[in-house]
Amino acid sequence: LVDASAGTPEGDEGYDKLIHGPLDFTPLSFEDGSFDCLLLTHVLERLRNPEAFLKPLMKCLSHEGLVLITVPNLQYHKTVFMLSEGRWAYGESGVMDRKNLRFYTAHEVRWLLQRLGFTNVRFASLVGDDAAALPRDTEGYIHHGDVKAGPLTDEQLASWLTEYYLVLATRS
Repeated sequence: LVDASAGTPEGDEGYDKLIHGPLDFTPLSFEDGSFDCLLLTHVLERLRNPEAFLKPLMKCLSHEGLVLITVPNLQYHKTVFMLSEGRWAYGESGVMDRKNLRFYTAHEVRWLLQRLGFTNVRFASLVGDDAAALPRDTEGYIHHGDVKAGPLTDEQLASWLTEYYLVLATRS
């Protein structure tokens, strides 16, 4: 599947079948259980209606199938601090990519996937900063301008340091 905004792939790129169009409004005609794994990279954030897109894909996924998703994290510290300064600046990539229509944190992605029947939703940092980029004070707080957050556990700090998540979920 290729979103219309991604351009048209060449015929020799190894696709068996190509469906071209806006993904959340393009009917899918795959057999139930025909895929063991779905890979969605740079997809959820570019859909007008991610739930409408994911529902039919659930049927295409085998009973023990899994979905692998990459998604930018709105909780990424550089984005949060930009917003705390009253700025909303789009860019060419990352969380604030001008092609993004939706914005997610790990909480929202988990909630969406669980509502659709995915279980065992796991997250890993795909792209992020080292902890040295956002040091905690002796009480476990992070600071930037007027923003003070914490105290943060290591797991909570990892959410602030992650620009892109790798999400793995299985079908219930």
